[in-house]
Amino acid sequence: MMKHLGEDSKRENCCYHDLAPVDSIDSEEESIQALRWAIKNPKVHNIALSGPYGSGKSSVIQSYLRQYDVSKRYKRLERCSLLKKLRILNLVSKSSGENLRISLATFDGNLLEKEDAKDELQKGILKQLFYKVDASKIPLSRYRKLHHIKGYRYVLAIVLSLLLIVAGGYLIFPQNVLSFWNQYWDGVNGAEKAFRIVTAIVFLVGISYLLWMFTSRFRIKSISVGDITAEGKNITEESILDRNMDEILYFFEKTKYRVVFIEDLDRFNNTEIFVNLRELNEILNNYEVIKKCGKVTFVYAVRDDLFAEETERTKFFDFMIPVIPVINSTNSDEVMKQLLGIGEKSGCDVPKVSHEISEDFIKQIYPFISNMRTLINVINEFWIYKRKLKKDSADKLDDEKIMALMVYKNLYPKDFAELEDERGLIKDAFDSKDKLIKSRKEWLIKEKEELSKLQKDATNSVREIKILILSELLKNVPAESAIISYEVCMDNDTKRYTESEILKDEFSMEVFRQDKVKVRINYKVCSYYSREGSTDWIVEPECISEKMKELFERYDLYKKYEIYSMDEIKAKLVQTEENLQRVRSMSIQQMLEDKDDREQLPENVKNNILLMFLLQRGYINENYADYINYFREGSISRSELNFIRTVRSRQGICDFEFVIRHHANVIEKLFDYEFEQVELLNYSLMDYMLQHCADSSQMQKLLGQVTNRTVKSKQFIKDYLSRGKFVAEFVKRIAAISMYIWEDIAEDIELTQDRQLSYLNDLLSYAYIEDLKKNDYEIDYEENGPNEPVQRSITRYICEVPDIFKRMSDVPTEKWIQIISALDVIFVRVTLQKIDKKIVNAIIKKHAFELNHHMIEEIFKITKPEYLPVLFKKNYYCIRKLSNREIVEYVDERMIDYVENIILGEQTNTEEDKDAVEIILKSLLDNKINDKDPGMYSLCGEVLKKEHLAYWETFEDFLGNYEEDTIELWEYLLRYGRITASWENCIAYYEATGEIDDALCDFIDAKIDDILIDQRNHEKVRGEKFEPPHEFFKALITSDILEDTFYKLITTFEIITFDCKCDEFSENRLRMMIQMSYIPFDLEKLNELKNISLELWMIYVANNKSDFLDNLSQERLEIEDIKNLLKADIFEADESKLVLEEIDATEIDKELAEILVSFSEKTIFEKSYVEAVWENLPEDRRYEWLYNQMEVYDLDELAEHFAQLEKTYLQFVDRDSRHKYKVYNTKYNAKLCAKLKEIGFVTGVKDTGEWLEGYVKKRG
Repeated sequence: MMKHLGEDSKRENCCYHDLAPVDSIDSEEESIQALRWAIKNPKVHNIALSGPYGSGKSSVIQSYLRQYDVSKRYKRLERCSLLKKLRILNLVSKSSGENLRISLATFDGNLLEKEDAKDELQKGILKQLFYKVDASKIPLSRYRKLHHIKGYRYVLAIVLSLLLIVAGGYLIFPQNVLSFWNQYWDGVNGAEKAFRIVTAIVFLVGISYLLWMFTSRFRIKSISVGDITAEGKNITEESILDRNMDEILYFFEKTKYRVVFIEDLDRFNNTEIFVNLRELNEILNNYEVIKKCGKVTFVYAVRDDLFAEETERTKFFDFMIPVIPVINSTNSDEVMKQLLGIGEKSGCDVPKVSHEISEDFIKQIYPFISNMRTLINVINEFWIYKRKLKKDSADKLDDEKIMALMVYKNLYPKDFAELEDERGLIKDAFDSKDKLIKSRKEWLIKEKEELSKLQKDATNSVREIKILILSELLKNVPAESAIISYEVCMDNDTKRYTESEILKDEFSMEVFRQDKVKVRINYKVCSYYSREGSTDWIVEPECISEKMKELFERYDLYKKYEIYSMDEIKAKLVQTEENLQRVRSMSIQQMLEDKDDREQLPENVKNNILLMFLLQRGYINENYADYINYFREGSISRSELNFIRTVRSRQGICDFEFVIRHHANVIEKLFDYEFEQVELLNYSLMDYMLQHCADSSQMQKLLGQVTNRTVKSKQFIKDYLSRGKFVAEFVKRIAAISMYIWEDIAEDIELTQDRQLSYLNDLLSYAYIEDLKKNDYEIDYEENGPNEPVQRSITRYICEVPDIFKRMSDVPTEKWIQIISALDVIFVRVTLQKIDKKIVNAIIKKHAFELNHHMIEEIFKITKPEYLPVLFKKNYYCIRKLSNREIVEYVDERMIDYVENIILGEQTNTEEDKDAVEIILKSLLDNKINDKDPGMYSLCGEVLKKEHLAYWETFEDFLGNYEEDTIELWEYLLRYGRITASWENCIAYYEATGEIDDALCDFIDAKIDDILIDQRNHEKVRGEKFEPPHEFFKALITSDILEDTFYKLITTFEIITFDCKCDEFSENRLRMMIQMSYIPFDLEKLNELKNISLELWMIYVANNKSDFLDNLSQERLEIEDIKNLLKADIFEADESKLVLEEIDATEIDKELAEILVSFSEKTIFEKSYVEAVWENLPEDRRYEWLYNQMEVYDLDELAEHFAQLEKTYLQFVDRDSRHKYKVYNTKYNAKLCAKLKEIGFVTGVKDTGEWLEGYVKKRG
């Protein structure tokens, strides 16, 4: 049957197919043959064509009628070829008039539920029977129906009626009629007669017209059935067929119908009607009048499952013909492809019409279509929608989406119709999506706010917030109190916690948040009288103040995210923002990919398998309205109208993602001033206006709203850029208006560097250079201190990102060159590998790089990679070998920076040669502010210190051709050993500077051996001894040279005239020189040394003892000097006596007396000195002094001195008579007695063991 589907379309070159049953099934088809046989069989009165809906039952009937419902007269005439050529057959009726079709299709589902459904069904059968034939064929039927009456018959009827009235009047009143006629025409002229005749005709026509109008408007509202009674039955129990049985018999008696095809009877699901019809069939076939003309056969088109019991069908029907479906859900794809002309089997039966439906789509959709009529109608409606929508729509519509909606429209027509009023399952699905997105957006926005708040919070730990909470509670505690515990009461259960316990990580502050919890604080007042106390109970402490509520909210926030570091929080914040963007742009197809999201759909949507399939595959999406509505110019959708209402009401609601389809119409319906409202921040609107009305005043107002730096406008800019659509034009516009675009991005602490770089990429790629310059500024905030900017300039940001060129891949090369030049970019750590050489050349030419390790290395990687191994050992040498004038000039211009960053900054850069170092030094000196610029000389010195390969023979060789004075640098040559160690260089430096400074001292100290070797070598060469200049040598030995150096100098060189002051030397060096007799004796030097150090003075005296004694009279010694000299034991006994005599005996004090006792054994002092010493000695020291100096006394004076000793020695006082003495036998007494005997004071000394005895001589 399928091969006939496209015949009509082919003939008309059309893509449409009718839904009528086909009548072209081959007569050889088994179903046609079986039907033909059954109808011819006299025993078969009830035939069933069984099959499911759409299986082709009607097509079998239609094909049968086309082939076999042919009259015998037509068949005879058809055999004549001449008649065919003359087309006379077209004037002859083909039908035999024996076959009658009755179709009982209904679309009213409620009809099946009515109590009188059976009666209604039977009435329907009667209507189709009696209205099938002309009323003239059944004139005696009680059923009346309207039929057309020709106009002349109305006129004729009126004329006859008038004639009848006149004839009747004449028969009854003949005279009156004749009198009226004569009076009507007598005396009337011709014109009047004509006028009256015309008037009569008009009257006649008018009456006819009114009669026609009346009869043509008449309708039979219902069929009136006469009273037909049957014996033994109540009229109310009879069926319609029973009550009209005589009418039915009359109908079949007067007509030729012998085969009645009844279709769609099974749609009523009422098997009782089949019993009535079978009974009717029996009555008809048993009626003698009808029986003579042949049997009456009923053919029923029914579905297979109409009868529940297995035997019901075979019991009712005399013959059953199964109709095999042409298509079902397993093969509808092949039919669909054939109808659309897709694939190899499309053949030539179907006209080729352009469409974009793929075989893959058909494979997906065909399982849902199992009915041929449905399939054909889907295809027909597809072509209508496609041609109309694509013709009138400026948008490119997808054929597969149109087809998908047509499938849904035919399978769920009621739901599809409800879409027009924004109702139904599809609308429910998208409403669910909107609700899900809204809830998810609210959750993500809340999380974003929490993370932002957490990031900005001054506190940085849960512990700190706990401390703040406790501090808030402590406001109820007296000052100067020590907290003992926090007492928490919950349902009469009280627990105590110390502060340290609360501050532990494992302690939860939820303890303080329980329902009806009470807290009080136990404390101890630390005052003169120590006492303990408690605060009042604090009920539900979280609610005692707004501050406490805020603290607990912060606590919750930190507990929620305490596992994250601040960097992780920032990353999570970015992820949340990305999720928010993803949710905002999420389609229903994306939503349904998630199992949990699918569960959010209403049950009726989830249960609709076709709808779920179309939504999940994206065949029905957010743009479905474009596929079901015919767009009229100037119109807008309902959602767009709601959008305008939101703008008008100034609700402050910004729906960035709302999709506007009819942009021009929406814009036209908005007032100009409304473009300044925040509600118009919308991606779709911005996209359209950037393309079509970028220079309009409305656009300028909208851009003003975009760049007004509110929270929403800033968010709109970020989100719009993240979308990636129309970014170029958008960036140009906003950058031209606002100079704060980059500031707002850079200040956003929620953005990661990657996100900031993404926005910067757009800004650099598309903004004009002048606009970039406006946005390129930096702000220092005082609270952050100097050099701590919050907002970094574009230039600074570019300079500090190493892979900036890789990340800014969208920025064209020429644009980069303009940026480098216009913004004065100085790259710090950029990677130059794998970027356009034009950019590298621009960076070098514009000197747009910092002279640091990274940048110089990057340049050499590109220009001279072979120098990399030694690049940072002798960098300046490599640069000069680079033969790149721009780089060399740049280094020379920025020599100070270069020296600080590279020459000094690179630890390994120590191998620059002398020529390179001299160029560097000269360049630095050229940059000094003035001749006494200490910073520049210091910098030069640092260079000399580091570059150890640079070495000069003499100071004259150093920067010899440099015009400026270089003496300031000689110090560094000495300090760092960059000049030959020789007396020549030392003397030259001294003569140039006029002093022996630290540098020269250090140099000589370090190089003294080398200097002395150089001296000896020169002495050998010259043949004479080298003597340094007196002033130089004098200054040298009085400088701060090391002791070892000093020693080597004074042992090497002699000073002819020692005219140095002693205080110019250290004591150690003076000692060294005194000991070496380097300082000749001189009273002046003696006094200088005495003022410097007593020790040195005495050493000097000891070393020059004879000269000292010779000049005693000139030296003006004081008693202290005498004491020190005598204590030092410098002099011999006699020399000591001379020294002592430099003072008067009366000046001797106890200290000097003690000192002289030590000399008493070696010399005898003058009596006056002895007596002066005796007077200043204590008694215990007088024994020794008396013993050693008794020669200066006579015997009587000696006796007097014994009287001044202890009583033991009083025995020696009396000399008037000879008497015995007796003293203890001690060492001193033994010596004393022996010496007294020697001088004749006693006569003898007898040792008795314990005692010494003898006699004191008598005086005289």
